[in-house]
Amino acid sequence: MVVKIELKLKAKLDVDLPRKKIEEIAKYVGEEEAVDFFYINDSGKVNEFRIRRYGDENEVVLKVPVYMDGIQKNEEYKFRMDDAEDFARFVEVFGYELAAIVKKKCEIYEKGKISVRVSNVEKLGSYVELTSECVGECMDEDEKKREMLALLGEILGERMEGAIDNRYYGLVIKEMGGGNET
Repeated sequence: MVVKIELKLKAKLDVDLPRKKIEEIAKYVGEEEAVDFFYINDSGKVNEFRIRRYGDENEVVLKVPVYMDGIQKNEEYKFRMDDAEDFARFVEVFGYELAAIVKKKCEIYEKGKISVRVSNVEKLGSYVELTSECVGECMDEDEKKREMLALLGEILGERMEGAIDNRYYGLVIKEMGGGNET
């Protein structure tokens, strides 16, 4: 299994982001809809463990936070599987419980090696997410962080103040008491 390093910066949008602004900055590459099933256990460790469904496809993703100082740095483990229900029953044996179900629709853009997603997350609203990924130690993290913060500033302008929220969606929904209903 390949381990990816992910840098992620996410900001809550109080109002709709003008599409024209983001289209001036980044290239549109498509749309995506996903349903994420977030699992937690009582270990006290904060991580993102989910089963994601894209249409008929299923994948397991585990993101282990390295740090969260405005920008998240995660180690990401990911693999595809055929039967999500069987896998869910399997992880429950190890004490994992379904914490939240998150439905999200994304418009995907690219600016160089940075993915820009405008995500509408059911129950939470709209976010802009900037992500840069690589395998192993293949990026100058400080430079990439500066680049991502500058790009977010360009997108949000004066709305950037207080907008950054890098908590995992599953934890936000659980904190809100949204739980695992569909």
